[in-house]
Amino acid sequence: MISVSDGLVCAGSVIEENEFTDALILKLDENADEIWKTIVINPDPENRAYFTEVVQTTDGNYVAAGEWEYSLPEFDEVNGSSNDDGWLVKFDAQTGDIIWDRKYHYIEDTNDEHEIYDLTACPDGGVAFTGEALDLTIGDDSDYEYPAQQGWIVKVDEHGCVVPNCQNSVDELEKERTHFIAGPNPVPAGQELHIYLHEHSSGGQFILTDTQGKEVKQFTAVSSSTTYSISTLGLSSGTYVLTLMKENELLQSQKIIIE
Repeated sequence: MISVSDGLVCAGSVIEENEFTDALILKLDENADEIWKTIVINPDPENRAYFTEVVQTTDGNYVAAGEWEYSLPEFDEVNGSSNDDGWLVKFDAQTGDIIWDRKYHYIEDTNDEHEIYDLTACPDGGVAFTGEALDLTIGDDSDYEYPAQQGWIVKVDEHGCVVPNCQNSVDELEKERTHFIAGPNPVPAGQELHIYLHEHSSGGQFILTDTQGKEVKQFTAVSSSTTYSISTLGLSSGTYVLTLMKENELLQSQKIIIE
């Protein structure tokens, strides 16, 4: 909850009949009367969505942070059946309408959970958040792959982008061949490569290969409007190819240079 010039803004969750939560943000006036309320509903009734933090940005609007959960039906109970992305949503201060909605995922294992603990508005209109990325392999601690728990800090611009220009929509003629944008390119040695999957895309398999065609990284992209971040630590300098595949079909490829 934050205090603003004309009242209060609260962010959290609401429990539905199925006992799972949907995300809630509401604005109250100085008398604690409701001005507007927005509930963001997870379309999967078996999964949750909730907010934990809210800030006011330099343009006077609000950004709420939390988690978005979704199912991974291809995995069994041993490997886990759900995934949690870090989640930011920007709301119009006057109406509560959604301005943008984006998710964030640091790749270590397919079944990860991303917690956002702190959210700060930045002078450039963007926000920064901190938290942790967890490997949620089901089982006792001995089953967790290293590193099972990592600190996580992310800075986004006023559009919620880690990869610049992720807010730009793709026209109808380009949708069949433009599914993602990646950056920075070149990637400084040992830093992260960020891949934004556009909202019109429905996921697939990302594969990073070297010039010899050897696979060096791969992960499944389940949710769209999501920034996936992968570390290049340990990869040699040179040219690589990032490919998005779905059902054995090549959707898009891009050359990536690691310095």
